[in-house]
Amino acid sequence: MTGPAGAATAAAATPAVTARRTRWRRWLGGLAAVLVTGHLVALHLWPPGVLELDWNALAARWSRPWWRAWDVLMLLAVGGYGGVLLVNWWRAPDGRWRRERTVNAVCFALLLVAATVAGLLAVLTFSTRL
Repeated sequence: MTGPAGAATAAAATPAVTARRTRWRRWLGGLAAVLVTGHLVALHLWPPGVLELDWNALAARWSRPWWRAWDVLMLLAVGGYGGVLLVNWWRAPDGRWRRERTVNAVCFALLLVAATVAGLLAVLTFSTRL
């Protein structure tokens, strides 16, 4: 849409859409926080700790389906949270130039997708046999 002077304006979101986005952001953010905290505690704080983290420790961890599912869910929650934040930021009607905002959003989306896909490939194709 364009405004009276030809400037790009964003369509106002309805209260129901805004509430739905807020719920998604809160749920995904809470889930991501719990999963990332559990990941950090299990890998970096519990004995043997970060100093003993190597191929064998990772193979032992990912040989159990529970940990693979944990890491996949963590990656999807963080990727989804980033996507929701991206949509909220891109649609914010603060008057920033639409082209600059679109370029930034596309770059962030590509980085987000690439990181999530790379993490999922690492988790799902990891072989415990060397």
